[in-house]
Amino acid sequence: MSIVGKVTTGANPTQYYGTLIVTDIRNDDNSAVSIKNTLKFSFLSPAAIEPSAVMPAFTSWQDWAITTENKQISDSDILVQVTLGFPQAYVLSSRDTITIGIGGDLTANPEHVMTSFNFAADGELELNGAVRLVCPAIPDAALANLVPEVVFTSAGGERTTASAQPGGNNTVELTATSYTVSAAKLANDALTVVADVSVSPENITVTQGNTTDVALTFNTVNHYAAVDFMLSGIAELENETVRVQVKNKTATIQETFETRLDEVTELRYLPTDDVLIFTIDSIAVNNNNISFAIPEVVVTDKLITVTVGQKECTIKPVDSNKFSTLTVSCQTDSPFKQAIPVRLYNATMSYSSTLTAEGAFAWPEKIKPGDYTVKVNDFIVDKVVHSVSCVDTINISENAQNTLAIAVEKGANLLVPGFPAFLSFGGLADMTTTNTADCAAARVSSIFKYAGNDGAGDATAFLQDDPATTRTITIARAIEEQLADNQNVLPVMISYTCNLSGGNVKNVLADASAHKYSYANFILTMKIASSYKDEQHPVPAGLIVNADLIGACQQDGLTSDHPVPVREPLQEALAHHGISVAIPAFITDTLKGYIQSVNWLVHTVAPELTFGWVINLWGVGGSQWIYGQESVDRYARLTVDYVNALGVFDEGNAANFMAIDRYEADDLTLRSYYNSYCYGPLEWQRYYQFCGSVSRMLKQPVMPWQIPASRTPLKSDRVQADFDAQHWGTSANYLLGDSEIGSNVEAINDTILDFAFPAHMAALVGATPRDMYQRAGSFDLSQPAYKDFPLLGIFSVLLGGGSTTGVISTVGNPDGWVRDKLNAYRESPVLFQTPEA
Repeated sequence: MSIVGKVTTGANPTQYYGTLIVTDIRNDDNSAVSIKNTLKFSFLSPAAIEPSAVMPAFTSWQDWAITTENKQISDSDILVQVTLGFPQAYVLSSRDTITIGIGGDLTANPEHVMTSFNFAADGELELNGAVRLVCPAIPDAALANLVPEVVFTSAGGERTTASAQPGGNNTVELTATSYTVSAAKLANDALTVVADVSVSPENITVTQGNTTDVALTFNTVNHYAAVDFMLSGIAELENETVRVQVKNKTATIQETFETRLDEVTELRYLPTDDVLIFTIDSIAVNNNNISFAIPEVVVTDKLITVTVGQKECTIKPVDSNKFSTLTVSCQTDSPFKQAIPVRLYNATMSYSSTLTAEGAFAWPEKIKPGDYTVKVNDFIVDKVVHSVSCVDTINISENAQNTLAIAVEKGANLLVPGFPAFLSFGGLADMTTTNTADCAAARVSSIFKYAGNDGAGDATAFLQDDPATTRTITIARAIEEQLADNQNVLPVMISYTCNLSGGNVKNVLADASAHKYSYANFILTMKIASSYKDEQHPVPAGLIVNADLIGACQQDGLTSDHPVPVREPLQEALAHHGISVAIPAFITDTLKGYIQSVNWLVHTVAPELTFGWVINLWGVGGSQWIYGQESVDRYARLTVDYVNALGVFDEGNAANFMAIDRYEADDLTLRSYYNSYCYGPLEWQRYYQFCGSVSRMLKQPVMPWQIPASRTPLKSDRVQADFDAQHWGTSANYLLGDSEIGSNVEAINDTILDFAFPAHMAALVGATPRDMYQRAGSFDLSQPAYKDFPLLGIFSVLLGGGSTTGVISTVGNPDGWVRDKLNAYRESPVLFQTPEA
């Protein structure tokens, strides 16, 4: 026996909103439905549904507990599951109705929605169908212990992987929707035996309660040679990179690569039953010529290791009698014990040494006269970044006193209160029911949400409560309960005491009444957040204050002494909350005084909270400089000088960090590229370099904020012809790494790759995303960019925005790619220490 109901649409639906009305809910034998605890139902919707949108109207009212779950299963469909919890047993009557508000289009295909309803009383919904995987026997003994993996990709982008049973069949349950089906190659660990696997059919539709067959076929089995190559035990190459070439017996080049000491290079898919000849370019290091002679290697379809050590290399000293001496002079504002590698190199010789303390020392070797590139990197000691400055090139003159001056400055302390002692990631929460599960799946360290009712300071009234703050903290605690490592999750409230995001800068700054209310509402947010302080949460929450204020004031050319009403509205706000404290004299009725007042409020009302201000790329007058070739340092200097003029980090009244905002929009959407925000690998590199320059100049930790977590789709991804609503982008591939793209532009989905940018965007990056990806020459997304973030002063990255892909599944492309990446990252996070070379 099953439950049925009648579903109709409410009057006058529009493209943007409509209602569904469910009536006559009964058993299919016309008997009444009896409910002891729960009534559950599911349906397909064009938009996500909040619990408040579900409105029961039953003959006997109860205080129903209503929950909703939303899951994107196709380009146009969200599978909505609703649970009505009944405090008391109930028998549905024919007069009982449920009205559901839909924030989407019910005019295009209402029957599709209305016929999709399923019901369950005191049980679980039947949402799934089945796929039977029919698999032949494994075709090669070398693959006998392997199991083929089949990937089902829904139209909504969600991927499900299932194992097939070799020589038989097995059944997999899947959510009822359409899928593309693919199978990975079957290969042993060394990739020496590889079988192509095909599936039929490649596109299926799974229906509730039914089974669909998918047959696997093993195609050609290929055998390959595999080599792990490594340099080992050659101390003279400790700081060097060498070029290796591999040819076979017919002198055909098989591989060319660069490698370093003790670094394993995996060479795969090489011809089998062959002879491989390895050659390494000779190199001159520290007045020694090093050459290599490597015996030929016979390969079969087995993995072998080729190790090149001292016996394969010949080291011959060069005549250095006419070479010159070099003195290295180091000055520092903070003594250090870290050994800093210093390297000089050109096309004919390379020199390496280490710097360990302030003062002067003589380079251990005489140096061949000539021009050299100088390489010396920043480093981290005790979680504090130390910035190293010296010339980029040096000329070593013959018969002259040669000196290399190096300066070391103590910079950002990466241990920001409330955040973990490793590079962390957080994401926007939108207060929907899936936030907790999504954020726990990503193992985030923080979540952020806008405080107050309107999210922008509520500048017209004193708020009695701030449920956004309470709810955000509650969600953060719920995420913690789902994490296995007892790691705190920091709730971060985006708080406005003055909203300049809409422009009209001078008039908004002059509005004393608005300041009064927003100051008071800011105090309310802080008091609520502080009430959650406990032993496990000494820093109960964080604050990011006044997004766009500094950028808007800088862009408008306002000086630090620009008049702003500060003291009187601040006093009124304090009085409203019964806070009797004298406002210090350094808080003046100026723009700088306003900045100082916000900092002082946090330190006075809620010193246990951590907080930061925001700067914007466009504060210098515009953001299109990111597409140019000029050093980012110029724009960082203009921004930092303005921040310092406003006293954001004045001693004794300083913020804890600086957030850096780009523009919260997924790059491959109209909202982004029509506003000249579409970044390829080059632009993302320059953005993070800008963050590093700001940190270095401020000597403060920085947080990239509202960073899109959208990715560039692969050829295997479903991309609509009109793909704007799918929230594709470029950021996540660069930030988190994407080995499936790596350095191969042809791996990108063709619909995206050859899409034509509008003329103003094309003038910046090229006509298409293909041009954008390739405009800097080669690119490589195989490794995540975040590995070096601590050296840039970056301690945390917050992902997503109100209409921008982040961690949660309700905004942007919900396929779980980013959540999976972040979850895996937490297994080995980047610590606040100098990365190994």
